[in-house]
Order: sequence, then structure tokens, then C-alpha cells
Amino acid sequence: MDFMTLRIADLTIRISPATEDMKTFCRDYLASDDDVPDITVTVTDEDIAYERTAAEKEAAIEGNPVPKLTRDLLARTAYYRKIAETLPDYDACVIHASAVAVDGSAFLFTAKSGTGKTTHTHLWQKNVPGTVIVNGDKPILRKVDGVLRVYGTPWAGKENEQTNVSFPVCAVSEIVRDETNYVENVAFSSFYPLLIQQIYRPKSPVALKKTLALLAGFGELRLYRTHCNMEDSAATVAYRAMTKQKPLSFEEVLDRYGVLIYHTIGVSMRPLLRANRDAVAIRKTDEFHKNDAVLFRRDNGQYVLHRITKIRDGKYYIIGDNCVSGEWVRRDQILGTLESVARGKRTIHSDDFLYRVYVATRPLHIFCLKMKYRAAILLRR
Repeated sequence: MDFMTLRIADLTIRISPATEDMKTFCRDYLASDDDVPDITVTVTDEDIAYERTAAEKEAAIEGNPVPKLTRDLLARTAYYRKIAETLPDYDACVIHASAVAVDGSAFLFTAKSGTGKTTHTHLWQKNVPGTVIVNGDKPILRKVDGVLRVYGTPWAGKENEQTNVSFPVCAVSEIVRDETNYVENVAFSSFYPLLIQQIYRPKSPVALKKTLALLAGFGELRLYRTHCNMEDSAATVAYRAMTKQKPLSFEEVLDRYGVLIYHTIGVSMRPLLRANRDAVAIRKTDEFHKNDAVLFRRDNGQYVLHRITKIRDGKYYIIGDNCVSGEWVRRDQILGTLESVARGKRTIHSDDFLYRVYVATRPLHIFCLKMKYRAAILLRR
């Protein structure tokens, strides 16, 4: 079978040939090959040659060295270009922007390359509780039932930060480097030229006309220009300006909704959690047991998701799955337990059989880590 089927932006997309690289690259979006495709695309040698020439021309225009692009990387771009050419038929388009979601609403940030939209996205993830990265570079916008929604896609830039989710778009902002942090409202007429630059413009005049009609819907959104210096406060200033409220703390989210969803950072819970890629759901509860992965707050205010390995005298010894030492935590510091992990299209629940097997084999993983560290110490002597 020389094709594969994806589910992206609520559309079934069949692509061929189905290379091993594409199967891995799109693993979070794979669908059943029995599904009837809405879109079918095929990439040829000519398409790959076109992408190589386009990359060389872009590098020459910008005065940069020609990047080393493999056939697989060029093919990825060729597939997405062909998909983008067909999206206007479904009231959709690709936009060069980073997209995050908080409390059920999405916020898009766009800027010239190198301005720092990825950095600003990470600041939201760090300082605005519950932030989920939908896509860090090239999400899809689609109007569904009159509502403009943003969708995660596998094409997410160098950092590959994306989640197979969708949210209604609340606001769009241009990112501008500045010495101070502040946000200004922007009229649609002033914002429109930037949008034209950042969306994918199809070659077909008919498809381009449909894309421009879709952009007209941005006039119904809140549009901003965010001036920021890339300090932590930049995220909270932007969030308050665009939502007219201050970010909720993790505790407030759990008290209000009973569940908290956010992207993890760091490597302390590998291999279960991949930094900046996997989203976790934390459930508020009053019962905690050995082997529960729990979210707690250190006395310095840092939130940590680690696992309980010992309970003694009302205290809990908590350690990361990828760590060899832990810390004792009080009951009042623990906020909730891990309920599920979203790894692309797949959701892993804490009561799944394979998850329980993973937890049961964790001591072996820790033993191997300790041996690795001890060997490294011996080699340095």
C-alpha cells in the first residue's frame, strides 16, 4: 500500500507515496486507510525539485547560505504545499503563526521570522497556567459553522511543537520587539497587509479569492500589536490585555473546573512525557497513593509534576520518572493527580493497562539511570 491517510483540520487527507519519514512525521495524525478522503495529494520528483529551487532562491534573496535539505525534508514541504492549495475549497488556509490555547480559546501570534514569536509562545507556556501549544509555526485556520478555528498540524517548525487539537480563535496579535511590554489594539484595515504576508496564497485565482474571503472574517476578531522584551512579564501583560483579566493560577483553574490541562516542560518525566509536546490532564482530588503522578507546588512557587514513591508520617516522597533523587512534600502542597496524557492523537489514561505496566517497570528504569550516572563518574576520574 503506497499511500497513507491523515486526519487534519477535521478533513481526511490521503497522501502518496507513504514514505517511512512521512509516517513518522505525521504519526500523531494518522487515520484509517478505510476512510474516504476529502483531499488526495501526490508528490513527485518534479515537486521535490521545485521545493529545492524555491529554497535556494529564498536563501539568495535573504542573503543566507543555501540550507542542506534532504529529500525527506523537501518532500514534507511539498506535501504541505499541495494540501494548502486545496484547503480554500473547505474554508481553510495555512498561516505562518504560532498558536496557543488557554481556557478553551486560541490566541495567534505572527511576526517576521526571527522576531521571537516562538520565544513569546514559551513565555505563555511558562507564565500562563493551562497554556496548550496548538502549533508553533504553521497551523491551519478553518471556518466551521461560522466560527474561525485553529488546528494543530505536523508542520510545526524546527521545534516541532504541536498538538492534535482545535480551538476557536479569540484574538490575533503581531509580535514586535520593544524595551517595554505593552499591547495596542489594531484596526483590521491596518492588520490586513500583515495577514496577507503570513497566510499561504494559492496559485489558483479561484482558490486565492476564497482565501481572501476567509481573511475577511478576521475583522470579527480582536486584533493587537504586542510590544514585548521577552521577559516573563511579557506573557502576562499580553494575556491580560487580550482577555481583560489576569491569568488564573493552577490552583484557581482546578478550583473552578476540577481539571487542569497544560503542556509540560523539562525532561524529568521522560520517557512518559515529551517536553513541549505532550499535554497532561490533572484532576483535583483529595486522595493520593503510591505510584500516583501528582502536581505539587514547591515553597518557591514552582509547579512540578512528579511521582509518589513513598508515604510516611503524612508526607510524600516524590521523584521524576527520569530522576534518581526526589524530595519530601507536604500534603497541602499537592494539587491533583495525573489523569491522562495526550500524545498527539492518542490519549493515555492513568488506568490503562500499558500505563500500569510502565509504572510497574519504573524501578528498572531508575536502576539503569543510576548505573549510567555511576559509570559517567568513574569515566571522569
